[in-house]
Amino acid sequence: MDWNGRPSGGGLAMKEMCVGKAVRACSGMPKFFNIDILVTFGSKFLNMKNKLKISDILLLLSAFLSLIFSETLWFKGEKEAAIFIGLWVPSILGFAIYLKLIKNQKDE
Repeated sequence: MDWNGRPSGGGLAMKEMCVGKAVRACSGMPKFFNIDILVTFGSKFLNMKNKLKISDILLLLSAFLSLIFSETLWFKGEKEAAIFIGLWVPSILGFAIYLKLIKNQKDE
């Protein structure tokens, strides 16, 4: 049996079960994998992306890169440097929130 309770092995049984159904229903993907959720998330992400300014993107990118760099140092064995750089992430994100609050106050 596969994820959806259908007989495994494909063949004629799989072809008979898939006649007249959508491709997604017969692709053998687990039930918890729903392409509609991914499409909805993608469209919401694109709408959110249009609201971000260059400064927001740069601050988020710098926080993400410092997190990656910190994890790289940690796994190389340089634990103190990794902790030091890892502390930059909440500081950068806090600074980004502060800048956003100041901008929102000026707009009102």
